[in-house]
Order: sequence, then C-alpha cells, then structure tokens
Amino acid sequence: MYLFPAWTISDSISNKIGFKYMEEDVPDDNTRMLFTLGNKVVHEEDFVSLDYHSVIDFSMAGDSIHKGRLYYLTPTQAIFKVEKTKDKDACKDCYIYSFALIKRK
Repeated sequence: MYLFPAWTISDSISNKIGFKYMEEDVPDDNTRMLFTLGNKVVHEEDFVSLDYHSVIDFSMAGDSIHKGRLYYLTPTQAIFKVEKTKDKDACKDCYIYSFALIKRK
C-alpha cells in the first residue's frame, strides 16, 4: 500500500513502486491510495483530503506523527486490513477508510 500526496506525478509514482505507472497524476487536494501486488496495481482510489467529510483513520501512526517523526513499515510488516465504511448521516460520497496493521506471528 502506498499513499501519494497531491501533485505527485506518474513518473514519481513509477519510481517509488518499481514499475511503470500509466495512470493520471494525483490531483490537487487528493491523496492517492495505491495497492500493489508484485508488479501490478490491484486497486487505487483517490481520497479528497480537504473535503472535511471523508476520513483516513490511520491511528497506529498518529503517535509517531504527533511526535514529528516519519512513520514507515518494512515490507514484511506492511500488511494491512482496510475497511471502507459509510456513516449513515454523512453525505453520499463521504467515507471512512480505516487501516489496521495485521501482525504476523
């Protein structure tokens, strides 16, 4: 899983994921969630960062962000369960994306 901020160009995405990315650049005020498996994009979705309705719930990184340190995971640790849910009282295009780290034993 990769999160790319607004204005990231496709060439930069290609360099980061290690294979050619052929889609559009990330638009202003968006974060692109990109899921890969091997050398293939299996899912991508843009999250409108400034709409104040949809939320990325990445609480496991919150403490690290609060302390001003960069948060990262190694490939063997970066295994997530992602849930996309709707609040019944929210607008029709508003979602909550909840990321939970799955730990290997």
